Amino acid sequence: MNKNYECDVHGIPMDELEKKQISNNLILRTFKCRVCGKEKKFVEYGWTG
Repeated sequence: MNKNYECDVHGIPMDELEKKQISNNLILRTFKCRVCGKEKKFVEYGWTG
């Protein structure tokens, strides 16, 4: 798993809340830590399929 998808505080993998196509080739992914509730968002190239 990508280290970016881990909680900065707890170092555990975060749960993916949402994966949304925002343009022809960009995806917005939202992750949340199940322990502290902190959220992270990432924009990546690709398709949601």
